[in-house]
Amino acid sequence: MDSKAHDILTSLPLFQGVGALDVVRILDNVNCELQRLDAGQRWQQQGDVCQQLVFLVSGSMRVTTAYADGKYKFTELMESPKVIEPDILFGIQRQYTASYTAECSCQLLTIPKNDISRMLFSIEVFRLNFLNLLSTCSVRHREASLPQPVSNTTTRFVQFIQAHTSSPTGWKQMNIRQEDLCLYLGISRMVVSGLLHNLENKGLIRLSRNTIEVPDMERLAQNSNT
Repeated sequence: MDSKAHDILTSLPLFQGVGALDVVRILDNVNCELQRLDAGQRWQQQGDVCQQLVFLVSGSMRVTTAYADGKYKFTELMESPKVIEPDILFGIQRQYTASYTAECSCQLLTIPKNDISRMLFSIEVFRLNFLNLLSTCSVRHREASLPQPVSNTTTRFVQFIQAHTSSPTGWKQMNIRQEDLCLYLGISRMVVSGLLHNLENKGLIRLSRNTIEVPDMERLAQNSNT
């Protein structure tokens, strides 16, 4: 790694609070590899096996998940700094749940699983940070699966989008046929069509063939009860 390695490492979520001596030991003994991606370059494909912990150090990535029934896929932007799918590294199923493509020029930091294991045993702050991150992932997944009260059809649609997001803000996109969306929402096609065009007229979504684009998820959520 280059002369900025120390600053890069200490700026990442899992290394916040790690002592200076431990950071030096990490840089001396851990195989930290920096990788640069050009805009449009694919990094991982959904289903690839995770063998390392990867940090998005700079830039942003387009994260796309195709769902098992094959009826739709969901895409959102991941902004740096971010740890990529930390909850699958030591899991029973260690396949990436999404495909990752560089939205712009970005930089990744990769640390092999064996080195992560050693740091978890030897560096208490790193271990606590990692456990806190896994706990946050667990809570987010649980909350997304809980039924929520629905006051209107717009709220039902927004909650369907939110259930797929890793972040409540930013750009999102869902590729889905309108007839399939009707089945997931439990609403007639006429009602769904009216709902989508109403949201488009308000500038909250953009529609194209089998595609729903949300420019600002937070703004859409704020307007879901109006």
